[in-house]
Amino acid sequence: MQRKFLLDTDVLINHLRDIDTKTILELSAKGEIFICAITNFEILRGMRKNEEDDTLLLLQTIKSLEITKDVAAIAAKYYNIYFKSHDLELPDIFIAAVAKFNQLTLVTMNKKHFPMKDIGVISPNVS
Repeated sequence: MQRKFLLDTDVLINHLRDIDTKTILELSAKGEIFICAITNFEILRGMRKNEEDDTLLLLQTIKSLEITKDVAAIAAKYYNIYFKSHDLELPDIFIAAVAKFNQLTLVTMNKKHFPMKDIGVISPNVS
């Protein structure tokens, strides 16, 4: 069975800035990789001028999943449970909701941003 992964924004940033270029390739070999529309926004918002070509090329190669009303309902549940108690940011809540709705394993450099117990969360080994 092929695994499916949702990449958090920090994984893409590390790839684009040559901090960790192997994780995306390794995950692609193990299964299918996705990003969330929120991740797309975060990457484009923080893109440096000299990163534009590489960034746009990378974003074109990874399928982006939308925020639907079903995803929004999950995000609202996460917001009510975790937002204040864990000091989370809204983009992370939506990314987690996309992972939950699509039954994807979330790949992030910062697991503490995703305390949700009903999604799988892993961190890549960066050396």
